[in-house]
Amino acid sequence: MAFELVEKHGLDRVRMLSALEEAALRAVKSGNADPPMREIYRRASNHVRDNDLWILCDCRPEESAKPVIVPRRIAPGRVLLVNLPNASALHAEGCVFARRDAGEEQPVRIPDRSLNPFSGGAAHPDRPGTGIGPPTPWSPSALSTGRDPPSVAHILKTFIQAAQLNTLAGTERFASPEEWLAEIRRAAERFHIAPNVPASEFLFIDPESWHGSEVQETLDAAERSWPERSRPCGILCWVAHDVTEHEINRGNREAGYARSVSPVASPIVHDNRVSGPYLFLGAVARPDDGRAWECHIACAQPIVTPECPIPVESHYERRAVDSLRHLVRDLQNDGGLRQALGNAVRVELRKPLFPFRVLGGRCLPDILVIVTRPGGYGYRPGDPDDGRRDGPYADRDQARYIVEVMGFRDPEYEKAKQETHSRMRRIGRVIRMEGPQFDSPHNGLERQRRRLTKQIAKDLAWRWKTG
Repeated sequence: MAFELVEKHGLDRVRMLSALEEAALRAVKSGNADPPMREIYRRASNHVRDNDLWILCDCRPEESAKPVIVPRRIAPGRVLLVNLPNASALHAEGCVFARRDAGEEQPVRIPDRSLNPFSGGAAHPDRPGTGIGPPTPWSPSALSTGRDPPSVAHILKTFIQAAQLNTLAGTERFASPEEWLAEIRRAAERFHIAPNVPASEFLFIDPESWHGSEVQETLDAAERSWPERSRPCGILCWVAHDVTEHEINRGNREAGYARSVSPVASPIVHDNRVSGPYLFLGAVARPDDGRAWECHIACAQPIVTPECPIPVESHYERRAVDSLRHLVRDLQNDGGLRQALGNAVRVELRKPLFPFRVLGGRCLPDILVIVTRPGGYGYRPGDPDDGRRDGPYADRDQARYIVEVMGFRDPEYEKAKQETHSRMRRIGRVIRMEGPQFDSPHNGLERQRRRLTKQIAKDLAWRWKTG
């Protein structure tokens, strides 16, 4: 088995990979590479992309058509060598590229649920269909009903949750937006955008792939063999600093400019769009008239900061989440609580993205604080916001606290919140933070956060005191 470098256009032979390059490629794809081998792989993959080359794999010497390996830039300076999407020539069993190649880890099962936002449209431009149409309306409390096509907001939140970026622990793993965007792409391996087409193969997290020709060329190549009854499409995803009705990063083009045919959906408070920064997701498709690929539907999800991509739905909520980072630290380091319970607690700060189902209806808490007692089993991913609990919540090892960030002070708002809070109490204890008072000299944000920390610590000591 050997790997041959060829020109991207025409597949003319350039040279064979050197023995060291081939060894590095095999080590990385099998997950056994040490740092020197990873560096050789990095140089080789960048060389392939920078010189418009592809790689032919000779794992099926008896076949006339050879499997094609192409470079995919996933972040500045980082290129992966992956299989050509929807290629007709497949790798032989036992070839390192026979595994799904969107990352360097053993892939997990792909669910049946398709995340193609155009799944109701034509499969190809020359076939009749329903067309692209307007975007699915989005509100902060939107719940996917399983209808096709899923909204771009639902797709984005699905990726965020799969990457665990709606948790403080999840976001603190990364030093830069490039790192957590790459984690979103790895999480996208778990989903598909069409039958047997992993979403990660068509998720582009580097703006240069859109400004250049990579997105268009990738979709052009995939369109010819795209599965029936599913519209060929791609997904763009990166940080946005400003949003207009149809444009992303209009005032910060160097960060990744994009224009959406449909108005960009994002949370609205007091008839004003919640300010950035945002996590942008755009769905790319070819219009029915066969013109060039365009970003047709887009959403902009506000996040805390580019370094902390926890989603938020209002400016008050952004400030609250940013402040509650200190609550996690203070509870885990509380000496009095440690003495009362025999050891330190573990604290999880989480932003639920999909509503809970509880007796009496659904509810979507603003912020969830999950505390695990010393020696407890710990947080189980998927439990808090998988929408399947009927309540009431009760667990001897964990305590839940729902932090509701109140944004208004009028009677109608309070009345509506009373109803949702009664449902939330089946999940955990509800504690309010008063957003309009965050800048008050007597009840400001930090004072509210310190008071909330004391409330939780007192409740935990009462629940779990050892003696």
